This record gives sequence, structure tokens and C-alpha cells, in this order.
Amino acid sequence: MAHTLDVAPQRPLYSNAEEQEAQPSIIKMVFRSRQQMLAVLEEHKSKTVDVHASDIIDMVCDLRSVSRTEMLQAAVTAWFYHALNFNVMEVECHEQPRTGDNPGGLLLFRVRLQADHAREVGGLSPGQELTGKYRDALISALPGGDFVAMNQGSSLEQMLQISWTRGGSIELGGVAALGLVVLIVMALGVGVDYTCSDFCGVCPCFLRSGRREEYLQTMRELKERGAEFEVGPDGSAHVRVLPSKGPRYQCPNECIIS
Repeated sequence: MAHTLDVAPQRPLYSNAEEQEAQPSIIKMVFRSRQQMLAVLEEHKSKTVDVHASDIIDMVCDLRSVSRTEMLQAAVTAWFYHALNFNVMEVECHEQPRTGDNPGGLLLFRVRLQADHAREVGGLSPGQELTGKYRDALISALPGGDFVAMNQGSSLEQMLQISWTRGGSIELGGVAALGLVVLIVMALGVGVDYTCSDFCGVCPCFLRSGRREEYLQTMRELKERGAEFEVGPDGSAHVRVLPSKGPRYQCPNECIIS
């Protein structure tokens, strides 16, 4: 049976772009790979570069050298850990195809936490349900940051449902609009530094060895040039990378041409 959520955003889901006057010189590109984007940014440091990606999650996966499944599992792991402060023992995720009712897509999830179900239920306020408590905590934990901002076209409560919980070490399942998970994906992929604190055994720090410097170089370039991200309801993304503010060229004798 297909799951549906009351989600019908008409505007971009996420945008940190500010209104600007038209740029006289703009280089347009379609994202194919991390290496391709970095080469274009290096070649056109003094110009604005507009990057189109058909799927922001796939783009972040390429930047971080992980599979889409790994990325989604890491995002859910980080989300639940930071929201509920319990170690995440198991994560299972399944994407549902986009439909007319759910153009942004849905993510079914099952999570098992290192927590005591009876103790958690015993600590509930009168009339409070564990599913509701956890949903509110997950919504509160959604990251903002410099790179993403939530468009208020749909309420967050409509975009996340926890359908069931199970006793023992707490196990729960539900469905989330993929747009919410994109917030976490972007925080992990383009909104936070690589260095991660050793907060638990499931820290979602999964960059492939040998690719770290290339990834960090790309992130430095995006941040230093004030990259602006806009993600559409279908998961596509427009990234505007502004001209570099630093000197264009420095010769071996340390004279600078700007």
C-alpha cells in the first residue's frame, strides 16, 4: 500500500539565495562529477558559475564519494542521534518513487535505538504519545545553517509521520518527505566541516580514504565564494557560485594581479 503525505510545495523547498542584480558574465554548467565542477570553478574564478544538478542527493553523494543508500542511511542516523540522543543500532531506508501526490518523493525508515522502551514510556506526560514526542524532537533537530533554509509552503508536521514503536531496545518506523532528509544530506555534504566530534560509535563520517583532499578543496571553493543553493520540489538543485573575492593571479615573485 502506497504511503502519501500532505505535501504540495509550489515554491523551491530550500533556498539561501538573496535577490541580486543580473550578473554580466555567468558560466552555466550541468553537474556531472566533483572533478568537472572543481575544474570549471578553477577556470572561472572571476566569474559567476551557475550549476544545475538534476538530483541534489546524487550530487552530494558524488562530492562525498558514497552511494545513495549509504548517504540516506547516514542522514537518518545523524538525524535520530542528534534529535533523541540515543545511539542508533540499526537503520533501514527505502525510497518510494515520486508520484503526482508526492512529487518530492518519500523515504520509509526503520530505526532501532539503544534505549529502554519501558523507561521512555514511563517518562511521558499525561496524554503524550511516544510517537508524537519523537516526531517533535526530530522536527526540532532539523538543521538550518548557511546553505539551506526551509520554505514554509508545507508544515513540517505534515512531512513526517512515525507510524509505530516496538518495545525492548526501542524500534520505530515511519515515513518522511524526502525534502526533510535533503536538509540532513546537505548539512552532512556541504554545510559542515569534515572534522567530526567523536560523539558516538555511529558518527556519519564516511568519506572514502584518498578522496578527502579533493572533497575539502571543493568545499573550500564553494564556501569562500558564497555558494547559494536552491532545491526544487523535485529534488533538482541550482547552485550559484559567486566570483572569487581574492586575487586572480599571484606570480612567483609575489606580485599580485587582481
